Amino acid sequence: MADLNDNIVTAASSNSLLSVHAATHKDGSVAIMFINKDSKNNATVKVTVTGAKLAASGTRYDFGKSNPGTQYMVPGVAVNDLGNSFTMNVPSYTITDLVIPKAQ
Repeated sequence: MADLNDNIVTAASSNSLLSVHAATHKDGSVAIMFINKDSKNNATVKVTVTGAKLAASGTRYDFGKSNPGTQYMVPGVAVNDLGNSFTMNVPSYTITDLVIPKAQ
């Protein structure tokens, strides 16, 4: 998600069982990691990103009890309706990474 030359940025969650971390990449894209520590409940997350103009589509990676990685790899899935403000669902007991490119 983050490289040595990326900038870790402030990210927060109001849910004690949902951690969030974010980084900006040199190319202007943003990576956001959500960790849902609730073993039974999905988390609906409202996301707002400021300080960058982001594309409407990106790539989502989920790793959790219902979709374990194969050979330590988790395939990415294209997602739409992202941008600077969006809502998404993070499955229970799952790590979800989003990589959103800079808008063109």
